[in-house]
Amino acid sequence: MPRRQRELVPTVPLLPTNSLVASATRYSGDTARIYGTGQDEAWQTECYRHYRICGEARFAAQFFGHALSRAVLYIPAEPGNRNSTRVTEGETYDVLQELFNGAAGQSGMLNAIGIHLTIAGECYLVGRTSTNDDTEDPTPIWEIRSILEVRSNGVRGTAGKWWIKQAGNQADIMLDPEDTVIRIWIPDPLNAVNADSPFRSLLPILEEIEWLTRYVFAQCSQRLAGAGLLLMPEEMEFPPAPGQAGKELSKAEGFMMKLADSMLTPIKDPSNPSSKIPVIATAPGDVIDKMKWLTFWSELDTEAKGLRQEAIQRFALGMDLPPERILGMSMSRGTGGGSSNGVSHWGAWQIEEDTVKMHVEPMLDVVINAVVVYYLRPGANDPTASLAYDTSALRLRPDRSKEAIELYDRGLIKAQVVIAENGFTVEEMMEPDEQKRWFIMKVASGSATPDMVAQALRELGVDMPPPADSLGQMNDSRPPPSIDEHPTRDLPDRAALLAASEGLVFRALERAGNRLRQQGVKPEGLRSFEVHTAITLDAKQAKTALADAWTCAPMVLDGIADTEPVITALDGYTASLLVTGRAHTREALARWLDQRLKFK
Repeated sequence: MPRRQRELVPTVPLLPTNSLVASATRYSGDTARIYGTGQDEAWQTECYRHYRICGEARFAAQFFGHALSRAVLYIPAEPGNRNSTRVTEGETYDVLQELFNGAAGQSGMLNAIGIHLTIAGECYLVGRTSTNDDTEDPTPIWEIRSILEVRSNGVRGTAGKWWIKQAGNQADIMLDPEDTVIRIWIPDPLNAVNADSPFRSLLPILEEIEWLTRYVFAQCSQRLAGAGLLLMPEEMEFPPAPGQAGKELSKAEGFMMKLADSMLTPIKDPSNPSSKIPVIATAPGDVIDKMKWLTFWSELDTEAKGLRQEAIQRFALGMDLPPERILGMSMSRGTGGGSSNGVSHWGAWQIEEDTVKMHVEPMLDVVINAVVVYYLRPGANDPTASLAYDTSALRLRPDRSKEAIELYDRGLIKAQVVIAENGFTVEEMMEPDEQKRWFIMKVASGSATPDMVAQALRELGVDMPPPADSLGQMNDSRPPPSIDEHPTRDLPDRAALLAASEGLVFRALERAGNRLRQQGVKPEGLRSFEVHTAITLDAKQAKTALADAWTCAPMVLDGIADTEPVITALDGYTASLLVTGRAHTREALARWLDQRLKFK
């Protein structure tokens, strides 16, 4: 609660923090301000105006607001470690829950802060109390207010009253000395006590977009008002206008009425023959080409659209966002692979990651710095209190369900991981009794040997009696395969297989590298089979990059070794290189094959 928190707060310095990324200062309702107002707010007022009239500007600001609102604030059990467990009780946790009445209110808080920091570069977090006339109980009120709403009647360095300026005829809200005002801002590089924002440097471009839009509106109004002026020579003879007997009209007026009638009649009755018959007018041959059509628009009409699109592109490049966020993914040329336009799914994932890491999380750091130093630590009376944020809801996770199942089948990951990657929870896993029943059914429907079945059931704690003699004898165990069953009746020669395998590996890496280059991965100084060393892929991406990489393997391996086990081994080796980013070496390939194949 704001009033309670103020009582726990010792005197704090009214100066920005030393952080180069974020600044914050906590005031009370009667504290002197440390920066001036008036002229410093002129550019911020203009930024808010463009936010209201420019759709691209509003989208950019709203994007930051919505992105920040998806983050979740929490107390880490280990300060500074975002991967630690979350604290769910205690004084510090209670103080955090009081801020904007918990997670739901904090989402709205982050949304408003994101919008204000994008537009004006600063805002106020105000905590005040309101007394109910019936109960006299103080009610906590938390608000995010713009720089134009929070005022002070004291000059710089002089104490004065602070209040919130209300719009319209609403009375201003005077702040008490116990109320809390936390200023959050992005420091101006030239004068750190003042604010800076992405919109500030883009004001000329926003002004350009506004005037070009006004020009288009003006041209639309002008063209709607008239289609220009048609000049015709007096020597032309026009047919008489319909239904105007006894009324004297000029030749031009008569022609206009005749032309209007010939155009409106087919609209009313499409079957009327006039829709196919032209209007006939006669004139001397030397005056036919003297008709002139004067228009009132300029050549800028054809350029206005291109100029406005260029200004929008400049705005997108100047914002603290990837340009594709404002222009759309399809506006990026050459990143879709091959000759296609637009961003591929890999490119979209990379843009998503860059947006969160390079733009959203730094703004969240601004908020965390302010909340921790000027609210959480004083309120909990704990100078070591820490706060973290979870942005997992913002990240575009690739579909790894298939890879998770494959790795689980190979005994490399936990069952809980497979459940999570497929979108389920641990609570939805089989109970032990259900799992035993499932296993018994699998064994009963399979071709396992009696010894395997009995041992597996004993491990699971299932005691089943042997089948009666009337049911027949169990199938005998299958003997191990002999060398005669081997298709080549021999084990492969190590040197020949290693030489053939290395050629196949180089071909597979080269194909994968070419695909990566088509998708925008173009490291300098690397050959096609080395491109993977500049980027790491997940298992699904590696599989896609190696598609059709082993089509010539049967011909290369003919007479050297069995194709299927060798291709399986080489595919696993090459995929491991793509996932880890390691370069191929003959020694590593030899060790890989030695572990998976037998040689002479």
